[in-house]
Amino acid sequence: MAVEHVEGATEIWVRDLLVALLKSLNRESPNVLECGGFLGHTSLVLAQAIPVGTLTIAEYDPDALGRATIISECLF
Repeated sequence: MAVEHVEGATEIWVRDLLVALLKSLNRESPNVLECGGFLGHTSLVLAQAIPVGTLTIAEYDPDALGRATIISECLF
């Protein structure tokens, strides 16, 4: 599912570059750490790029409980 860019989120070309770098590692079951999930757009693309492995999203903003819920809904 393609998501349009939202102000404050990772630029689409950066997100695509991250996915390309992740895939170029050619890992069978990668462990990915995303620091700051914002609205989950990059999280979703990263999760789709690693059908097997783990994606850990570390949200550093203590006031981001609402965003954490949005990210969870986006991923599940």
